[in-house]
Amino acid sequence: MSLVLTLSVQGFSAVSVAPSKAKEVKLTDQLTESDILSLSSKEIEQKIGKKLKFKEKVALKVAKKNIKRIKAGKKPFDGIGFILGLFLGLIGVLVAYLVLEEDRPGAGRSSLFGLLTAVGIAILLAIILLAGTAAVAM
Repeated sequence: MSLVLTLSVQGFSAVSVAPSKAKEVKLTDQLTESDILSLSSKEIEQKIGKKLKFKEKVALKVAKKNIKRIKAGKKPFDGIGFILGLFLGLIGVLVAYLVLEEDRPGAGRSSLFGLLTAVGIAILLAIILLAGTAAVAM
């Protein structure tokens, strides 16, 4: 299964993954899918003739990870699903599974990660508040 990656004008800041029938997909005029998977960020900088910004390097790492996950038959991480789970909790998870999962594979799973992150943050805040009130009471 090969992929089509759509790169924003600013570089690698917006990456979306969609199935494609082509064996080797051109991502830009200079890069192919196999280049992104095999080359380091320094080698990619040399190949395209432009220094990558920090956010472009991070997006490149995320794109590599998503490409590898899809090739292995797993669903990619979805930022929208994660944010839904993080801020809307169970409602966000339901929305991600019932509405988004068909168009954005991985949205449901990512929303569960968002929900777990929100629960973890809530637990940490509760521990900090309890520790603070215990210290004040002494």
